Amino acid sequence: MIRQLANEDKATVFATYSILSTVMCAPTSVYSWDIEIQQVENKLFFNKRDGSQLDLLSVHKTS
Repeated sequence: MIRQLANEDKATVFATYSILSTVMCAPTSVYSWDIEIQQVENKLFFNKRDGSQLDLLSVHKTS
């Protein structure tokens, strides 16, 4: 879906829901996370690194 939207020039910033929720919770995060931001022409792509903490589920993440 992201690739299709990027090819059609529908937006300039692309990310998945898990990356967006991590960024939104960043001020209260107790676990580390690793996000790559890649610029291709005038577009930004947010992606996680392989083996990142985003792959692991946690309980009481923001409590």
